Order: sequence, then C-alpha cells, then structure tokens
Amino acid sequence: LDSLSGDLAAARAEMEAAEAVYIDARDEYKRMQRLYEDRTVPESQRDHAKQAAEASEKRFESAKDRFELLLEGTRDEHIAMAKAKYDGAVAQYDLLKNGTRVEDIAAAKASRDAAAAGVAQAEVALREMVITSPISGTVESLDVHPGDLVSPGPVARVIDSEDLELWVYVGAVRLGDLSVGEGVVFTTDAHEAEEFEGTIEFIASEGEFTPRNLQTEEERVQQVFAVKIGFGSADGKLRPGMAATVHFEGR
Repeated sequence: LDSLSGDLAAARAEMEAAEAVYIDARDEYKRMQRLYEDRTVPESQRDHAKQAAEASEKRFESAKDRFELLLEGTRDEHIAMAKAKYDGAVAQYDLLKNGTRVEDIAAAKASRDAAAAGVAQAEVALREMVITSPISGTVESLDVHPGDLVSPGPVARVIDSEDLELWVYVGAVRLGDLSVGEGVVFTTDAHEAEEFEGTIEFIASEGEFTPRNLQTEEERVQQVFAVKIGFGSADGKLRPGMAATVHFEGR
C-alpha cells in the first residue's frame, strides 16, 4: 500500500511538472504568434515555439495517462503504460526530426521503435492470459484454481454434447449385416424403454476377444469386432458415462 501511494505521488508530481512546462510553452507560443503577426519575429522563431508547445503537450498527456492508470488500477495497466511511453518517444522523435543532428534523430527513432515493441509484447502477454476452447461444449473438469502455476499439459476437459460416441462389440456372425453410415437404435438404463438413434461411424478391421468388463449373450471367448456409434445428446438426455444397449433389429 505504501509503495502504491509512493508511485501515485511520484506520478502526480511528474504530471504537474509536465503540465507547468506545457502551460509555459503554450503561452510562449501564443506570444510568438502575436509577435509574428505584428511582423516583430520571423516565422522560424514562431514555428520553433509551436514545436516546443506541441512536444510539451504530448509529454504532459503521457504523464497524465500514467497517473490516471495508477489511480484506476485497470487490468490493461502494462499496455497503457507502454503506449504512453511510446507516445512520449514519438513526440521526442518528432521534435528532434525538425532540426537536430542525424545521430540524435536515429537515437530518438530507436527509442520510438523500442517503445512500440514494448506495446506489442504487452499485448501478446495479455492475449496469452485468455484460454480459448477450439470447440463449443461443456467444461467437465477444471484442474486449476486462481493463483495456481500451470504446468505444460491439459488442465481442462471440454465435452461436445452433440458429438458423443458409443462402443459396442459385435460377433463375427453379425458383422456382415453392418455397414458404416447405417442407422441404429439404442436404449439406456436411465431412460428405460425410450429409444434413441445413432449412426455407425467405424467398424474395426481386426477382431479381438471380448473385454472382461462387458457382458454379451455370446460366450466370453468368442472373437468380436469393435463398432463405434455416434449420436447427439437428445436435448441433454444423453451424457457421457451412461450405460446403453444397442438393438440390431432383425439380426
């Protein structure tokens, strides 16, 4: 809290000092404008006063932006400060460009480019703080909490409720009656006799033995083929993990 108060005080002092310089430069330019109109001073002297007023105004606006940023404490603090620094560098570069040594102009340009790079880096850092899912769906699990350090690897599981799948194992005798793209019906324990529709999306080309965690009417040692059936959520009735029974009618 003391550090923040000190930063605010320093930023306020810098802003007020920049404002005072700007007011003096602005008044000097107005005076030179009147003298120029009276043909008392040359145009170059008037233009120099104008450039000084414009440069001091930009420095004042930059200092004002920094003070207001600290006062408001917005989440875009780093970007705004980088942009304020960039604006100040541009003002200094423009002032030097109007009539100084080549090396001074090059140095000011380098400062401006460095400030622009700082803005870009801050914007990239802000974008990296936003997590975007490549699909629309429901977050099933989220293994992080505010303040956690995230290690490489997945931290959330998103499920597309309209892209569900069901795996069944079919005996070789029935395999010849099935084809990819064919529609099937199935029921679930949760909804008893209500039938749902799905589509065969994949039929394994090689057989395997029935997994121990499944129960079929065939003997357990019989060789079977994996079949994947795709379906939607049926307006939210079907969810991942439900037990289901597929009915191959007439087979």
